[in-house]
Amino acid sequence: MKVEFIKELAMLLQENDINELDYTYNSERIRLVKNTTLKSDIEDIYFKNQNNFKLFEERKTEEIPQNVSHEEDNIKLGMDLDTEKIKASMIGTFYSKPSPDETEFVNVGSTVKKGDVIGIIESMKLMNEIKAPFDCEIIQILVDEEEVVEFGQELFEVKVI
Repeated sequence: MKVEFIKELAMLLQENDINELDYTYNSERIRLVKNTTLKSDIEDIYFKNQNNFKLFEERKTEEIPQNVSHEEDNIKLGMDLDTEKIKASMIGTFYSKPSPDETEFVNVGSTVKKGDVIGIIESMKLMNEIKAPFDCEIIQILVDEEEVVEFGQELFEVKVI
């Protein structure tokens, strides 16, 4: 099947009130499913973010002594100037392992090479690998297993090697 034809099918799905499209021709088959989020899922995400905002406000009000240098401020706040964030390139569901019965791709402290798979985002029933953009060490995993992630959402905090 040509990519242009698949794009046309996706546009039909998007422009019409269709949630699922299954197309078969000879031995080729494609199934497109619209990613629909239920109202309760949206409410869960909203309330979860509200709680995070309150936690941020509580942390923000903590006093830091004025006589501490900027470098010490960063260490005290848990920030490292050599860290980077790896962000989601699409909307979908995050998975930290290839299947439920296997081990995680990475854990905190794991060292990975550029191109290594560090997670998966499922979008429209397709599994999209998240690959390390550079050699790095995983400092923190910022999302939970099966969490719905947004485009540009931070997934990993890493230290560039």
